[in-house]
Amino acid sequence: MISKALFLACATALAVISAWAGASAQSPSAATSSTLILLPYQEPGSNDPHAGRVTETLEYWLKDAGIAFKTVAPADHLQALANARALCAANGAGGLLIPEGRYEQAVDQEIVPATTGPRRGGQRPDLTQRGSTRTVYPTHVELRLDELGCDGVIRWTVTTSHDGVEADASLFRKAGAAIDDAFVFAVYDAVVARKTARFGVPSAPAGSPPAQNAPAPSRSAPARYALVPYQQPGIADVHGGEITQTLLARLLQRGLEVREGPVIDHLAVFARGRELCAATGAQGIIVPALRIEQSMYTGRSHAELRLSLLTCSGAVVRQAPAEADMGRPESGPFSGAVVTVSERAMDEAIPKLFP
Repeated sequence: MISKALFLACATALAVISAWAGASAQSPSAATSSTLILLPYQEPGSNDPHAGRVTETLEYWLKDAGIAFKTVAPADHLQALANARALCAANGAGGLLIPEGRYEQAVDQEIVPATTGPRRGGQRPDLTQRGSTRTVYPTHVELRLDELGCDGVIRWTVTTSHDGVEADASLFRKAGAAIDDAFVFAVYDAVVARKTARFGVPSAPAGSPPAQNAPAPSRSAPARYALVPYQQPGIADVHGGEITQTLLARLLQRGLEVREGPVIDHLAVFARGRELCAATGAQGIIVPALRIEQSMYTGRSHAELRLSLLTCSGAVVRQAPAEADMGRPESGPFSGAVVTVSERAMDEAIPKLFP
């Protein structure tokens, strides 16, 4: 008969061996599930002069905050998210961090009050003397940082912003530095928010497909499309609604049946694709991505537009990139060129998306 002491010793040994075997059987991705993949802010084909600096700033503050991450090569954000499971497995990661953002910069004249010296000989200072003027560049940036699981579901999101003013910027390089500086503050606030966040990892909603291995798109063209609005929650782009309506009008002019969907985070389109199609009666989804650069130094506006066509189950069927440029408008505010240069890019992108 086995003694009680011997039985307990054998049981303890078996428990240790089982625990060791279980730990050894874990996949590399499970062992490093706290590591996040950082998709660079810049995307292939983009000429945004500030994009690389935004990624570098993110890397700096994430490291400073002690958040484990691994930066991968620049990739189209929607394409990367469509292959999230494979991307996580290849990098031993448990999720993705994806930054999006926008910036705008205006130009103004600021009066510098004149200084008057002390009174001499009882004379009164000349109060009619006017101050000089200087050129200032008010700058505004907005940054959205999303964390998504390897299933393509958004776990956490934050939108931050920062305003600044660059004075006496005689060169565009100096004016552009104000955008880089503003992004430093916006990125810092976003990383602090992520570091102090308390959230669980939700499972995918019922009925939503995984972010990859979606069924192959049908060869037949959909009869109706859902348009995801250009504007997103928390992004205060005053031109967002007008850009969406302009894009919708141009799609309708091409003879397509398109219905505008609700304003959502663009990266949520994979998890909510079937829901969006059911609400609009669509068989395909159109997602716009637009970045605008305006130079107050040269007076030119540049638009980079990418239209993506997705199936309701989350497969990227086709993408159409386009660029457009224009000079300073002869009449009206300079900011009005945002919509006009976007329209020019639409006229090039839409025929590519629907050849």
